[in-house]
Amino acid sequence: MAMRQWWGAKRRCKPEGGIQKAILQLLAYHKIPAWRINSGSYKSESGTFIRYGSKGMADIIAILPREYGGSAGKWLTIEVKAGKKNKPTPAQITFAETINNAGGYAITAHSIDDVIGFLGLKV
Repeated sequence: MAMRQWWGAKRRCKPEGGIQKAILQLLAYHKIPAWRINSGSYKSESGTFIRYGSKGMADIIAILPREYGGSAGKWLTIEVKAGKKNKPTPAQITFAETINNAGGYAITAHSIDDVIGFLGLKV
């Protein structure tokens, strides 16, 4: 007998969620303002196509505080991917290039350790 998924047929469980939560907790602990950003689209019941966020937008957006010297005030965007084989989509790569070209930092994190290493944090 197959076990029924409690979240229903349409909802997919995303393993990135746990990594995102851990990264947000890490950033909060180090007093780095950060937000989880949802982006995507759907068709409403009336048939209207609705997009929220920008295509390819990173999962987490942060602003580096004064303690980061020359990097203070710069954007840090983090695209979270579970598993080493998961890669950013072309739209996510374009978004990251936009952030990097504007002087910010865009990284892909497969674990909290990627963020710790990038920021040089001590935990």
